[in-house]
Amino acid sequence: MFEWLSDVIKQSSFAVALVAAVGGGVLSFVTPCVLPLIPGYLSMISGSSLEELQASGVGRRLLGQVARRSLAFVLGLMVVYVAIGAVGVLVLRNPWLLTFAGVVVIVFGLHLAGVLKLSLLLREKRIQMQRRPPGMIGAFLLGLAFAFGWSGCTGPIAGAILGLAGAQQDIAKGMLLMVAYSLGLGIPLLLSGLAINWFLSFLRRVRGAFRAIELIAGLLLVGIGAYLIYTGMEIFRQV
Repeated sequence: MFEWLSDVIKQSSFAVALVAAVGGGVLSFVTPCVLPLIPGYLSMISGSSLEELQASGVGRRLLGQVARRSLAFVLGLMVVYVAIGAVGVLVLRNPWLLTFAGVVVIVFGLHLAGVLKLSLLLREKRIQMQRRPPGMIGAFLLGLAFAFGWSGCTGPIAGAILGLAGAQQDIAKGMLLMVAYSLGLGIPLLLSGLAINWFLSFLRRVRGAFRAIELIAGLLLVGIGAYLIYTGMEIFRQV
C-alpha cells in the first residue's frame, strides 16, 4: 500500500518537473535579455533581413526555410542541454551536492526577483557571428553557440532545471527534462519565425511586463531550490 503510494508521488513529482521544465524554457525565452534579440537571431537563421521576413505575402519557400533552420537551431540547443543534463544527474547523485545545488538555485531565484544583484550573472558572453550561417549546418551551430554563449540570461533557469534533472537520480529522466526545457525555449522561437509580424507586435506589448516576468521566474527558481534541498535531505536520510 505505502510502496504504491510512494510510486504515485514519485511519478507525480516527475510530471510536475516536466511542466516546470517546459515553463522554464518559455520563461527563458521571454526574459528581457533574450526576447528583444530574437529578431536578429531569426534573421541570421533564415538568411533573410527582418524587412524580408515582415514583407506581406511571404512565400512558402521562405517559410519552409525559416522552419527548417529554426528546427536545426533548436536541435543545437537540445544537444547541449541534454548532454549537460546527463552529466548533471551523475554529479548530483550525491545528496550533499544536490542540497548545495538547491541553495545555489535559490540564490539565482533571488537574483532574478531583484532581491540580490550578482554581478557575475549580469555579464553576458555572446558568441558573435559576422556572417550569416550557411544553411542548416550554420543554424545548428548557432543553436550550439546560443546554448553556450547566453549563460548570463538562460543560466539561472537552465541551472534550476538541471537541478531538477539531478533530483530524479535517473539519467534518462534527467535528459528528458532537459529536452522539455529545450522545447520550451525553442518552440516559441520557431513560431516567432513563422509569424514574425505577430511576434514583433507581441514584443512591443510585453516590454512593460518584463519586471513581472523576472519576478515569476525568480519565484519559480526559489520553489525549485527548496524542492532540491528537500530531495537532497530525503536521499541523505535513506543512505
